[in-house]
Amino acid sequence: MIRSHLAEYSESIVESTNYLYDQLEPKTTVVAPDGQSTVYRYYEPARAGTITSGKAGLVYEIVNPDGSTIARSWEANVPCKSQGPNVGVLAYPNPYVSEETTTVSGKSSKRYFTLNKNGDTTEMGEEDFGGARVRTTTSEFWYPASTAASDPSNASCSSYTFGTGQAWRLVSQTSVRAGGSSGTVVRRSNYGYAFLNGGSLPRLLQEERHWDNTRAASVPAVLDTTNSSVTTYTYNAFNVLESRKDAGQDAAAGQVPASRTETRYAYRGPGFFGHKVG
Repeated sequence: MIRSHLAEYSESIVESTNYLYDQLEPKTTVVAPDGQSTVYRYYEPARAGTITSGKAGLVYEIVNPDGSTIARSWEANVPCKSQGPNVGVLAYPNPYVSEETTTVSGKSSKRYFTLNKNGDTTEMGEEDFGGARVRTTTSEFWYPASTAASDPSNASCSSYTFGTGQAWRLVSQTSVRAGGSSGTVVRRSNYGYAFLNGGSLPRLLQEERHWDNTRAASVPAVLDTTNSSVTTYTYNAFNVLESRKDAGQDAAAGQVPASRTETRYAYRGPGFFGHKVG
């Protein structure tokens, strides 16, 4: 248990951070070098020989030095087909923040998070201090999975897809909408991947396309060099970045050049970063 941290930069500059653990309630006060205090409240930690809440040790409130607070609501993302009488209760597997509220001078803003069974954030909603939903960010993945749930039964896993290896974490598309999840799209990006040399799964980022609303007023059905900024990547035999090429429409000339800029990288040895050469 850390009680203090001393950072000495010189004989005349010494900074001390202190950690005060409350004996009456589960909270810790961190006193910064400038004397300002931040309070962290968390669910009662597990004690030897006792059964406590499955949320034990998770921080549910932060009180900042200026009096503003951050409150967190936690949910469990129980693995599919997991077994045991205490799954989702005692163990509280894979906890994640489902809602976060920031309060300043009596006014609150919120963020909401939706995850899938793989633990990826598929949607984040944001409310302003007036309580209006101002933005929703969604992410789609090459290997989709059902929504996170505290129910480990087969029902909650009916549409679950587990990608082989780590490839299921690959994002295929992100979108930002004004307002709620059905609001107007104001930003969109697509991502494509290359196979590892000698492998059968896509792992390396090969191309990213970011819609440019100065070229297309509304989000296009297909993102390409006429309406988006496109960046492509190539890799050497050791799966190390070899070049980056930025292509896109030349709005002034009304043309689509093969390449706007290209950067190539040289290396001192296999897998070692060297320097860019162009």
